[in-house]
Amino acid sequence: MLDVNLFVGEFKKARSKKEEGLLEEAFQGYRKAVEIYQGDYMEEYRYDDWLVSERVRLRELWLQACQEASELLEARQEFDEASSVLKEAIRREPYQEELYRRLIKNLLKAGRRDEAITQYRACREILQSEFGIEPAVETSSLLEEN
Repeated sequence: MLDVNLFVGEFKKARSKKEEGLLEEAFQGYRKAVEIYQGDYMEEYRYDDWLVSERVRLRELWLQACQEASELLEARQEFDEASSVLKEAIRREPYQEELYRRLIKNLLKAGRRDEAITQYRACREILQSEFGIEPAVETSSLLEEN
Protein backbone atom coordinates (compact mmCIF):
# COMPACT_ATOMS: atom_id res chain seq x y z
CA MET A 1 0.00 0.00 0.00
CA LEU A 2 1.24 3.46 -0.90
CA ASP A 3 2.40 5.63 1.99
CA VAL A 4 0.96 8.88 0.65
CA ASN A 5 2.65 11.18 3.14
CA LEU A 6 6.07 9.67 2.54
CA PHE A 7 5.65 9.73 -1.25
CA VAL A 8 4.36 13.31 -1.43
CA GLY A 9 6.98 14.43 1.09
CA GLU A 10 9.82 13.01 -0.99
CA PHE A 11 8.40 14.54 -4.14
CA LYS A 12 8.11 17.98 -2.54
CA LYS A 13 11.62 17.79 -1.07
CA ALA A 14 13.02 16.83 -4.48
CA ARG A 15 11.22 19.69 -6.20
CA SER A 16 12.51 22.11 -3.58
CA LYS A 17 16.09 20.83 -4.02
CA LYS A 18 15.80 21.28 -7.78
CA GLU A 19 14.58 24.85 -7.34
CA GLU A 20 17.59 25.48 -5.08
CA GLY A 21 19.91 24.13 -7.77
CA LEU A 22 20.87 21.07 -5.71
CA LEU A 23 20.45 18.71 -8.64
CA GLU A 24 22.02 15.58 -7.17
CA GLU A 25 19.87 15.83 -4.07
CA ALA A 26 16.84 16.52 -6.26
CA PHE A 27 17.60 13.45 -8.34
CA GLN A 28 17.92 11.26 -5.25
CA GLY A 29 14.60 12.58 -3.97
CA TYR A 30 12.80 11.95 -7.24
CA ARG A 31 14.31 8.48 -7.43
CA LYS A 32 13.14 7.73 -3.90
CA ALA A 33 9.62 9.00 -4.69
CA VAL A 34 9.50 6.77 -7.78
CA GLU A 35 10.53 3.78 -5.69
CA ILE A 36 7.98 4.50 -2.95
CA TYR A 37 5.13 4.54 -5.45
CA GLN A 38 4.39 0.84 -5.83
CA GLY A 39 1.03 1.21 -7.49
CA ASP A 40 -2.12 3.22 -7.49
CA TYR A 41 -3.47 4.52 -4.23
CA MET A 42 -5.80 2.03 -2.58
CA GLU A 43 -5.90 -0.22 -5.64
CA GLU A 44 -8.11 -2.71 -3.86
CA TYR A 45 -10.93 -0.13 -3.97
CA ARG A 46 -10.73 0.24 -7.72
CA TYR A 47 -14.30 1.38 -8.30
CA ASP A 48 -14.86 3.72 -5.37
CA ASP A 49 -15.57 7.13 -6.89
CA TRP A 50 -14.38 9.05 -3.86
CA LEU A 51 -10.82 7.79 -4.46
CA VAL A 52 -10.52 8.64 -8.14
CA SER A 53 -9.28 12.22 -7.85
CA GLU A 54 -6.67 11.36 -5.21
CA ARG A 55 -5.52 8.34 -7.20
CA VAL A 56 -5.14 10.48 -10.33
CA ARG A 57 -3.31 13.23 -8.42
CA LEU A 58 -0.81 10.77 -6.95
CA ARG A 59 -0.24 9.02 -10.27
CA GLU A 60 0.42 12.39 -11.91
CA LEU A 61 2.94 13.25 -9.18
CA TRP A 62 4.63 9.90 -9.75
CA LEU A 63 4.76 10.55 -13.48
CA GLN A 64 6.27 13.98 -12.81
CA ALA A 65 8.87 12.35 -10.56
CA CYS A 66 9.78 9.93 -13.35
CA GLN A 67 10.07 12.75 -15.87
CA GLU A 68 12.14 14.92 -13.54
CA ALA A 69 14.46 12.02 -12.66
CA SER A 70 14.96 11.14 -16.32
CA GLU A 71 15.59 14.79 -17.19
CA LEU A 72 18.30 15.04 -14.53
CA LEU A 73 19.85 11.79 -15.76
CA GLU A 74 19.81 13.08 -19.34
CA ALA A 75 21.64 16.23 -18.21
CA ARG A 76 24.33 13.95 -16.75
CA GLN A 77 24.37 11.97 -20.03
CA GLU A 78 23.25 8.82 -18.23
CA PHE A 79 21.01 7.81 -21.10
CA ASP A 80 20.68 4.13 -20.20
CA GLU A 81 19.49 4.95 -16.68
CA ALA A 82 17.13 7.63 -18.02
CA SER A 83 15.76 5.04 -20.43
CA SER A 84 15.05 2.65 -17.56
CA VAL A 85 13.07 5.29 -15.70
CA LEU A 86 11.09 6.14 -18.83
CA LYS A 87 10.34 2.48 -19.53
CA GLU A 88 8.86 2.14 -16.06
CA ALA A 89 6.73 5.23 -16.67
CA ILE A 90 5.53 3.80 -20.00
CA ARG A 91 4.68 0.52 -18.32
CA ARG A 92 2.16 2.36 -16.11
CA GLU A 93 1.20 5.08 -18.61
CA PRO A 94 1.37 3.43 -22.04
CA TYR A 95 -0.64 6.13 -23.84
CA GLN A 96 1.74 9.01 -23.13
CA GLU A 97 3.44 9.64 -26.46
CA GLU A 98 5.79 12.19 -24.89
CA LEU A 99 7.28 9.41 -22.75
CA TYR A 100 8.00 7.34 -25.84
CA ARG A 101 9.52 10.37 -27.55
CA ARG A 102 11.88 10.99 -24.64
CA LEU A 103 12.73 7.28 -24.42
CA ILE A 104 13.54 7.12 -28.13
CA LYS A 105 15.80 10.19 -27.81
CA ASN A 106 17.68 8.59 -24.90
CA LEU A 107 18.08 5.28 -26.68
CA LEU A 108 19.46 7.02 -29.76
CA LYS A 109 21.91 9.02 -27.62
CA ALA A 110 22.98 5.75 -25.99
CA GLY A 111 23.64 4.25 -29.42
CA ARG A 112 20.75 1.79 -29.15
CA ARG A 113 19.02 2.52 -32.48
CA ASP A 114 17.44 -0.92 -32.83
CA GLU A 115 15.78 -0.58 -29.45
CA ALA A 116 14.68 2.96 -30.33
CA ILE A 117 12.99 1.58 -33.46
CA THR A 118 11.30 -1.12 -31.36
CA GLN A 119 9.98 1.51 -28.95
CA TYR A 120 8.75 3.66 -31.83
CA ARG A 121 6.86 0.68 -33.23
CA ALA A 122 5.33 -0.03 -29.81
CA CYS A 123 4.24 3.60 -29.58
CA ARG A 124 2.73 3.54 -33.06
CA GLU A 125 0.94 0.26 -32.39
CA ILE A 126 -0.66 1.40 -29.15
CA LEU A 127 -1.73 4.75 -30.60
CA GLN A 128 -3.22 3.06 -33.66
CA SER A 129 -4.99 0.28 -31.79
CA GLU A 130 -6.37 2.45 -28.98
CA PHE A 131 -7.00 5.77 -30.69
CA GLY A 132 -6.75 5.14 -34.43
CA ILE A 133 -4.00 7.76 -34.81
CA GLU A 134 -0.38 7.87 -35.91
CA PRO A 135 2.42 9.21 -33.71
CA ALA A 136 3.04 12.95 -33.97
CA VAL A 137 5.55 14.24 -36.49
CA GLU A 138 7.88 15.10 -33.58
CA THR A 139 8.00 11.41 -32.69
CA SER A 140 8.21 10.02 -36.22
CA SER A 141 10.98 12.40 -37.22
CA LEU A 142 13.30 11.27 -34.42
CA LEU A 143 14.37 8.17 -36.30
CA GLU A 144 14.81 10.06 -39.55
CA GLU A 145 17.16 12.57 -37.92
CA ASN A 146 19.52 9.91 -36.57
